[in-house]
Amino acid sequence: MFHFEPDLVRLAAGDQIVFLNTRGDHTVHSVPQFSPSELEPIKISYKREASVSFPSDGVYVFRCRRHGQYGMVMPVVAGKGGDLDAVSEQIETMRASDREKGAVAALFSRYREST
Repeated sequence: MFHFEPDLVRLAAGDQIVFLNTRGDHTVHSVPQFSPSELEPIKISYKREASVSFPSDGVYVFRCRRHGQYGMVMPVVAGKGGDLDAVSEQIETMRASDREKGAVAALFSRYREST
């Protein structure tokens, strides 16, 4: 119940994602450590549908503000991605529970294994 579907997204730079909130009590917030400075912070609260564009290559992470503590996170790799070597350091600097950080780390590990 506390997860994004899919939980890891790969797309081309310039593409967008449409978030559909089927339960109504979830949010979508960008994690600052995984958000390029040229991109406005994403703060979507309790909307049934919202879209987010990814204008450039990069690694992005989103969380549900209410349920991130349960591991409700979703990395997005746009285009060629970014510096995957810096991911561990970025995860450590997140203001998040150990469970949330672990979920992000596990998803990036799965991504690395598949590339």
